Amino acid sequence: WRPLKFTFPFAGPALPVEIWDIVLEYLVGAKPQELLDLSLVCRHWCARCGPYLVHNIVFSNRGDVLREHRTRRREWKGPYCVTIRGAENTRSLGHLGFLAALLGPRWQNVCDVVIEHGDWRTGDFHPDVFHHLCALLQPIRVLRLNDVALPSGAILRSLVSQLRFLKSTYRKGYGMLALEQISFENVSIPPASLSWVSNGSSGRNAVVLQLDNLDANSLDLIAHWLHIALDKDRALLPHVFLSIGSLHEPRLDTVPPIIPFLKTVGAFAEYVTLNIDRSLDICPRINVIWMAPKGNLTLPNARRAP
Repeated sequence: WRPLKFTFPFAGPALPVEIWDIVLEYLVGAKPQELLDLSLVCRHWCARCGPYLVHNIVFSNRGDVLREHRTRRREWKGPYCVTIRGAENTRSLGHLGFLAALLGPRWQNVCDVVIEHGDWRTGDFHPDVFHHLCALLQPIRVLRLNDVALPSGAILRSLVSQLRFLKSTYRKGYGMLALEQISFENVSIPPASLSWVSNGSSGRNAVVLQLDNLDANSLDLIAHWLHIALDKDRALLPHVFLSIGSLHEPRLDTVPPIIPFLKTVGAFAEYVTLNIDRSLDICPRINVIWMAPKGNLTLPNARRAP
């Protein structure tokens, strides 16, 4: 017996990468009882293995995508989280479609997708980009957009409509859609059609919708494309757990922009729950008298604002 040498930067045993792949693959694929037995025998392995477990991979260009494609074993099912970041100089998100086409069908372990700090330019994407994105986005439970500029609300809607957790057959808990600092190049809203009015049950799951740092135009477009316009004669987000963070401060003589948004959600959603603990600090005098009769708004753990 001789002590194993540890190497920088992970302070792990200097073993071949292939051996670590086998060990970690076993841990990921083990049954709960097997993992429990292992943890009881050797708890300190958690701290040692942590740095080797791939939790998040960041892609900033097509070169990053090609590197992962060439170095990862083909049977590897991907990390927990994937972050698509705009290119350093151009903020282009064109490598998102490349990633979805190349790795999306193989990476079925991905649960969280983050798109951040980029501009969605139509010319940067293949015409079939949403067909490719379907493979990447269908298995996930969380989609986050942060500091992203989109051409129109229709692009956001096309992204969201790929999510499998919206469908009634999804049984892994609530999915989450987080939108922070989203802007739109085209802020026009098409007129609502009477054919978009839904009278029946949507048959879709509840979704946690988290909104942060959005202006009035962005809120209007999100309300229209995610709540008013139907998806195959059904509401896209009929059951919503709404969580509101920091929003653009309104002028003293204007209505807070979140008020029209909530009115729209209340009118077109079948069921809405407002996360009051997170939202009232932003708008402490909020009231729900103006909610349309068709909408149902629930305030869990409601408390009177001081």
